[in-house]
Amino acid sequence: MRSTISILIAFVSVTFIYSVDTRAVSTNFFKQSPAIGFEQGKKNSVSLTIDGLKLAPELTLVKGIEEQYVWCLANDEYGNVYIGTGDPGAVYKLSPLGNLYLLHRFEELYVQSLAISPSGHVFVGTSPQGIIYRITPWNEAVMVCDLPDSYIWKLRFDETGGLYAATGPEGRIYRITEDGEATVFFDSPQSHILDIVFDKANNLYACSEPDGLVYKLTSAGDPFMIYDADEDEVHSLAIDSAGNIYAGTASGARPPLPIPQVPTTRLPLEPLPSVETVPPLEVADTPQQVPHPTPIAPKRPMLRPGYRPHLYPHTPEARNTVYKITPDGLVKRILDDTPGFIFAICTDDKENVYVGTGEKARLYMIDIDNDENVHTVLEAEESQVLSLLFLTRRGLFFGTGNEGRLYQLSQTYAEKGTFESSVFDAKVVSTWGNVTWDADVPEGAGLTVATRTGNSEKPDNTWSEWSTAQASGEKTQNPPARFVQYRASLFTAQPDTSPLLKDVSIAYLPMNQPPEIISLSVDGTPYRASGEEGQYRPHSGLRAKQTNVHRPPPRIMPGKLPETGKPSRAGTKFVKWQATDPNGDKMSYTLSYKGARERSWKPLQENTEKLSYLWQTTRVPDGEYLVKLVVSDQPDNPPNVSLITEKTTQPFVIDNTRPQLTRLSASGAGYDKVTAEGTVSDGLSDISRLQYSVDAADWVGIFPDDMIFDAQEESFHFTIEGLEPGEHTIVINATDTEGNIASGKVLIEIIGG
Repeated sequence: MRSTISILIAFVSVTFIYSVDTRAVSTNFFKQSPAIGFEQGKKNSVSLTIDGLKLAPELTLVKGIEEQYVWCLANDEYGNVYIGTGDPGAVYKLSPLGNLYLLHRFEELYVQSLAISPSGHVFVGTSPQGIIYRITPWNEAVMVCDLPDSYIWKLRFDETGGLYAATGPEGRIYRITEDGEATVFFDSPQSHILDIVFDKANNLYACSEPDGLVYKLTSAGDPFMIYDADEDEVHSLAIDSAGNIYAGTASGARPPLPIPQVPTTRLPLEPLPSVETVPPLEVADTPQQVPHPTPIAPKRPMLRPGYRPHLYPHTPEARNTVYKITPDGLVKRILDDTPGFIFAICTDDKENVYVGTGEKARLYMIDIDNDENVHTVLEAEESQVLSLLFLTRRGLFFGTGNEGRLYQLSQTYAEKGTFESSVFDAKVVSTWGNVTWDADVPEGAGLTVATRTGNSEKPDNTWSEWSTAQASGEKTQNPPARFVQYRASLFTAQPDTSPLLKDVSIAYLPMNQPPEIISLSVDGTPYRASGEEGQYRPHSGLRAKQTNVHRPPPRIMPGKLPETGKPSRAGTKFVKWQATDPNGDKMSYTLSYKGARERSWKPLQENTEKLSYLWQTTRVPDGEYLVKLVVSDQPDNPPNVSLITEKTTQPFVIDNTRPQLTRLSASGAGYDKVTAEGTVSDGLSDISRLQYSVDAADWVGIFPDDMIFDAQEESFHFTIEGLEPGEHTIVINATDTEGNIASGKVLIEIIGG
């Protein structure tokens, strides 16, 4: 059997033609401001305000803390700061003069909460043992009570001196008397009560997880749920003098919290000694002299070393919020869609709101005069900002995790700081022009900008070096490249003065790139790149559907022909394409054709913006042809700059001639069973379909003798049964792959028995 493939839609060659000058004509600009771009940059001793970038407050690191986490902070009336840390749990004291003392180091893993009583006693809540201690003036820990809950998230004293503890994993709030008796003040349906605060009327506010609820409880313990947040955890609370509640969320995946077994025995309570009798011992210079008290035997099994309670793994999708809840119940998002988790909130003496976050450790400040004015005060090197404390005379303190450090934020500006922008992608290699910016630079302050360029998305040693410091309006000193980055350096000689960078703009001229042809198809047959560079091939699989010999012949209604996969009608070719331009230039398209053995191209369509062309081929002789598509970006570029891209198909067939039906015959006269046969052939195309109809009845599909349509000539036969006596006309249609249809007929006379 002879088998040929008549439609030679095979490979496509691609050609890029460049002009000598490959510059586009339009200058573009990379611009950043507080509204767009400044938030994504890396800030080192630089704050982001609604007006722009300025120097951050000067930071002082309190040295001497050895643990990995600074979980909590508290202060007494004398200006001392108390620091609760983790792994192991310890309590430090920072004096107003800046001296750090170790008060006690515990057997428990974490000191999760601290509270200072009206009489000046230091109370300590530990996790995951759920024990509340009091630290004596001799730096010894006396157990106040051993709660049946594992985690003591917060300790607070109310206006009357009553001690309250927020706990988990049963979501209870306890009230603890002076002699250590604990009673359940509120038993919530939540797993954890994570923070509590009191207002001037001694109402208690509490936040929870896993439903993200905020409760209000009267002094009698009557609860009222004031807000149900969209997030599954409200982690932190703060309250201002007007009674506004600030609630920060920490919604996101985290490891489950293990629950140690509850002890069956309690340690005896010890009397409260006076806190003034023995001063604390300073350990910054002589840590070996710090007395270590006899450890209190733990009442629960200790967790595995290194376990971090309530620490959240980084989840890129985690976005969180600070809600402002007014006394009359109105709720407003004042810090929305914040990356990471909100771990701490406090207010200052002006009632601005400070917010500490992690896993992206940032410190935000929300302006009390305009709660939509959010400042990014600083970005910490550590992983989390876990605790915040503001003292009127000492300023803001914040504690971090991974590493555990305590910082004091001064009321003056840092001497210098830098802002490193995010990397800008021009998409193509570009020439970089002037860098300009708008800034307020008071006397005694300064501001410079440097730039660098490269062709990798992340800066590496293949990038250019940072340029020398530039003034606004100077041309960049970096070579052409696809990516650019700038670094702004701010500095001041006056502690109360800072420059303010309002916006930055870098001009660039993209090098002109040729258009790209994404697809080109003729009659719906697409071309795609093969493994060989510059080659394209059509999709395969069109014949597989036709070669299923097990499929029964279809019943064809008169005048209804089966689908062939050929989108256009006979005598036409439908050419369709898609293209794009890397520079975003407008494009024009020129389509031409030629015979497979010809050298010159003939136009079909010139300089059009359309993406298809219906080619009437009835006046074109049958044969093999090629089509060429030329895409130009000249509509947006002068002739000496414009570029073109070409894609050319290899030969395909134009065939407008019908197949030939020959040697048609029918036999079996005198019986009701008739056998018809014949041969169909075509000069260029394969035969793709055969069907017959008897006396203008329904069309019936048939297969060739070899049961596969795969050649330009096919023989066939078929049997018809059940014919009535008399004359019958059998019409046979044959269709080639180009949609041309041939018809023939035979007559048969059935003689009755």
